Order: sequence, then C-alpha cells, then structure tokens
Amino acid sequence: MKVNYNIKHASKVKRKDLLAALNIYIKTVDKFSQTDTNQIMDYIYKNYNENRIVFFFVLYLNGDVCGFAEYAYLKQNKALMIDYLCTENRNHTLFYNFYHMIFEEINKILNSKELFIEFIVTELSLLKHEKKLFETDSNYFRQVLSFEQFRILNIPYKQPCLGEKLEFYEYNLAIKKANSLENISYIYNKGFYVSLISEIYTEHYLQWYLHYYEGNKNDLIKEFEDNIVILHKEYPPKVYVKEIYSVNCKLFDEGICTHIKPETITLSKQRKKNIKKYFVCIIWVILSLSSILLCYFQEELNITKYISTLVNAITMITGVFALRPDK
Repeated sequence: MKVNYNIKHASKVKRKDLLAALNIYIKTVDKFSQTDTNQIMDYIYKNYNENRIVFFFVLYLNGDVCGFAEYAYLKQNKALMIDYLCTENRNHTLFYNFYHMIFEEINKILNSKELFIEFIVTELSLLKHEKKLFETDSNYFRQVLSFEQFRILNIPYKQPCLGEKLEFYEYNLAIKKANSLENISYIYNKGFYVSLISEIYTEHYLQWYLHYYEGNKNDLIKEFEDNIVILHKEYPPKVYVKEIYSVNCKLFDEGICTHIKPETITLSKQRKKNIKKYFVCIIWVILSLSSILLCYFQEELNITKYISTLVNAITMITGVFALRPDK
C-alpha cells in the first residue's frame, strides 16, 4: 500500500481545504491552548511584516486534508517555535513524517534568505486539575518529542494568554539543537535565557496580540515588560536541561509520580525549600542542646528518665529530617 504525505502553505491552498484544516485544529487542540481561528486566517491572508517569520501549513494524507501546522522563526536567537502540529488522528507516524517535512521546507526557505535554525522550541503545559496534567496536546507532545531528543529547560517560564485580560500560566519550554546530535545538557547562561524569553514575549506573542487587542496597547506592552522582570528575578541558582521522558503513565498523568517531575525549580521555590530546611535544622540544634543539658542536670532538676528518653527520641527523629538528602 502506498501512502502519500504532503504539505502546502496555507496561503496557497483552496479556501475549503484551509477551513477543513482549521476544523481539525479546533477538534484536536485543547480549548485552553487555542488561538482564535479568525485571527489565524487574518494572519495567513494579510502576511504581516514583522521581525519574526510565521509559517502556516495544511497537511495532506493521500490527497485528503488531515491536519494543520503553525510555526514561527525568531531571528535573534535563531529559534524555530512549534506552535501547533495537529493531525485528525493522534498518530506518531503522522507526527514524525509531517514534523520532518515541515522542518525541511522551512529550513529551505530560511536558507534562501541566509537565515539559519539553531534551536527548535515548543511549549508544554503544566496546567493541572485535581493534580492531573490535563492538556492532552502537551501530554502527547511529551511522548513524541522524547524520541526527537528534545530537552526541558529547567527554568521558570510562563505562557501569555490574552482573553478578556492578559494572564500568564506556568509552562515548560522544550528545546533541541536543530542540526546536531549534540546532547545539549550543558548549562544555559542567564543571558541566553533572558534573550530567548524576551524574544518569545515581544516578537512572538506581543506582535500578534497588538493586532487584536482593543484596550490600551501601552498597558499591554507594560504587562509583558513587567513579567520579563519577574522571570528575570526567578532565575534559579542552578540551571540545566533534562530529558523528556516518553510518559504513558497513569501516575504521571495524575501528577503523583515520584520519578518524573515536569515542574521547573524557580528561585522562590528554592528559597521556600531552603527556609524549611533551615527551620528543621534549627529545631534539631535546639533539641540537641536541650537533650545534653537535661542529661547533664538530670539529678539536679529531678527529671525522670522517661522525659529524658522522649527528648532524645525527638532529637533523633528531627535529625533524620534535617540531614536527609534533597530529592
């Protein structure tokens, strides 16, 4: 049996094919992560002149429309962002074929303009309901991207979402080197992080929102700037990338897996963790000194051996919590 995969730029397909692709987009992308389809169509046909370059594709399987894809190229950091790659059926074979076809097409277009892709980046939701990661697309992407050697940037990141007002939600950034098998487990410096997030905010999200925001545009710009400052302050003391695991696990989906944690470690979380640790250590020192003094002055203070034994037991238990290694 012969299977034919094909991609076409959305601006060059028949309108009925674009509508069919957007209908698949609406059915398959989580409601919380969707962009207004009227805005998408507006972007496709008006071709706005911006610093970033946006790509829209209609996906075909054996001549029939089977999906939709939206990418964006950020020039400063040479990063290609995957916004959406959705097919009518969630299928690993479909994903990988279209993923590589789209990359080759975009890479060819950029090379003709003397532009090059260094990183491929996408966002993974950390939104939970009753401890469960409920964004189906992000959970699916965690599985398929794991085989493409993507890594999670263990750095605080919040995705902007413009509804009645602008809100920011905690997400992961997944990243990989575009044309290398290099394991990018080295530490990213703060300059790279700030530059990447700032470009994603100002060139990717803000540029889009400014076309459709009906309120004070200066206020919108100020909100983005303020959140960049917050993320700058939340930069953790230790930064690294970690593997994306292929997770098809009930415990992981319910957010109670002890081996795989999708959350990033922010500076504020680290501070809270350190404060808790210091508090336990202080209690341990106080109880240890009290135990020594009670033993030394046991007869003078007429303290029973039961009280002394109890204090010693509490001291030992506190010591276990104080000295146990961090997970």
